[in-house]
Amino acid sequence: MRHVVLGAGPAGLAALASIRRADPSARITLVSGEPGPPYARMALPYYLSGELSGRLLYPHPASWYRSPGVELRFGDPAEELDLPRREVLLAGGDRLRFDRLLIATGSRPQLREAPGIHLPQVHTLWTLADARRLRRKAAGAQEVVIWGAGMVAFLAAKALLAPGRRVHFVCRAEHLLRRALDREAAALLEQVLEEAGAVLHRGVNLAEIRPGPGKRCRVLLTDGRELPSDLVLVALGVLPNLDWLGDAPLARRQGLLVDGSLETSASGVFAAGDVAEVPDCITGEPVVPALWSVAVDQGRVAGLNMAGHRLSCDPALRANTIVFHRYVVATLGCPLLQDGTVVHRQLDRARRTYRCLVLSRGRLVGAILAGDVTAAGYLRTLLRRGVRVADPDEVWEAVP
Repeated sequence: MRHVVLGAGPAGLAALASIRRADPSARITLVSGEPGPPYARMALPYYLSGELSGRLLYPHPASWYRSPGVELRFGDPAEELDLPRREVLLAGGDRLRFDRLLIATGSRPQLREAPGIHLPQVHTLWTLADARRLRRKAAGAQEVVIWGAGMVAFLAAKALLAPGRRVHFVCRAEHLLRRALDREAAALLEQVLEEAGAVLHRGVNLAEIRPGPGKRCRVLLTDGRELPSDLVLVALGVLPNLDWLGDAPLARRQGLLVDGSLETSASGVFAAGDVAEVPDCITGEPVVPALWSVAVDQGRVAGLNMAGHRLSCDPALRANTIVFHRYVVATLGCPLLQDGTVVHRQLDRARRTYRCLVLSRGRLVGAILAGDVTAAGYLRTLLRRGVRVADPDEVWEAVP
């Protein structure tokens, strides 16, 4: 059986491990568009800040990849899928035949055109090459502008905030992390960020980036203000990395549509991680969760199914933990649902703690915790099981 795994992120590596374990005789080709051994993308902010050395970015030693039947193709991304011939065309010109294929090509940064976006002071933080370049540029930077206010922007700010350096957020929304946090939780996190030296520009957008003076640039905002900056980081979120598929006949919306086994509309072709659109366990609606834990689980299940099993992957439970200077915020499920929901909030400004439960027709559908997240594991279980809640106070009393 010839297996091709496209992508060496968490989903691809989990699939590789599952296939090897389930079918030691399988022939597997692992393809990555990036040169060098696979690394942990989620650890790049810690490398950028200096908290983590470069050698600790790699989840496995080189020996882990060396086994009979495994071929590594790094630095040669997939460029085309020929379904009738069951082949993947690589950018270098080689064609890989497959019996089973996993598409786990991950995400790519979402970019927007703006005057000056291609100036040398403008960067993204998505690849190891990005992080190395940013680390060099940030060494002498005193003023940094981050365009964006989502999770990617927050992680970048966490890495770049340092004594003697001011970091500006250009945030179109009225608060940070608007897709994950409500106004109350965001306000507590923003207070911690501002105390660390962040400057928040809410309700405005970036209009233009102009060169100078010297090695600096000037960031013009839509309200007319101008921010001098040594570097600009574009952090507007991510998109599934599917452009290379062109018009290949695979059903897709935001991501590739898959069934419970993670098989796409084409027999023998599976998808996992940030390219797979799966049911949300709260709403049942199709989503691309773009979470490390979900990608690992999907890769494991997809790999076993490629090797002949027939397992189902659980619907995705969206959950994020946000940590900054020992201040922790957790968001679980769908806490920002609007239709038919009842929200129960408890806010203690003096202690900087906040907890929020969101109910829909008596069922717990989402939660946000800030400052104290000890209940997160318990709430995750309730959400996964679809537990009905008559009295929110009983939930808090039952927290271990």
